Amino acid sequence: MAKEFYTRNLFVLFFTLLLMLIVKTGSGQQNCINEDCSISGFGSNERTLWIPNLPFAIDLLWEFDSEGGHLDILPNGKAHLYGNNIGFNNPDNGFYIDLWLKGRMNWTEWSALGRSWKGQASIVGNLYQLWDYYIFDPEMTSSLTGTGDLEGSYLTLTHKPSNYYYGFQMGQAANDQNGAQGLSCWFF
Repeated sequence: MAKEFYTRNLFVLFFTLLLMLIVKTGSGQQNCINEDCSISGFGSNERTLWIPNLPFAIDLLWEFDSEGGHLDILPNGKAHLYGNNIGFNNPDNGFYIDLWLKGRMNWTEWSALGRSWKGQASIVGNLYQLWDYYIFDPEMTSSLTGTGDLEGSYLTLTHKPSNYYYGFQMGQAANDQNGAQGLSCWFF
């Protein structure tokens, strides 16, 4: 019953993705261009995904499983973020996250469109001026696909806000939680 209700009503929930970028290269580069970068959650609990208001006490906080998450930054201004998330309280609950991004811009380009950044000014300072900004690629399907006990659940994700005022932001302090190298976005 809970899974059926959850699957049918998933589309009305608000989602926030919060990640910390960790580069998996021998060269020590931090830009991940043409590379598969390993990513993990932020903070001591390694949270990667926050989903409030789930029915039947399904997990609020999520983390990547032992395979980790991946971020491919492509040379054409696109990026792909993917990996399996499991619930903190019940690792049998899972979501495979598959996000497709496009339109990589720097702060000058992004703000010229009347757009802004999101975060705590006391943590971010002027670092937002060094971030990269993306939007969800509407030509690709971004999704959360249920795994484990949530198998059969599926949600197509869209950019939030729909006017792109905030983007998928990436850089130091961009995870909206601390001053570490990170990324964050909000989606429906």
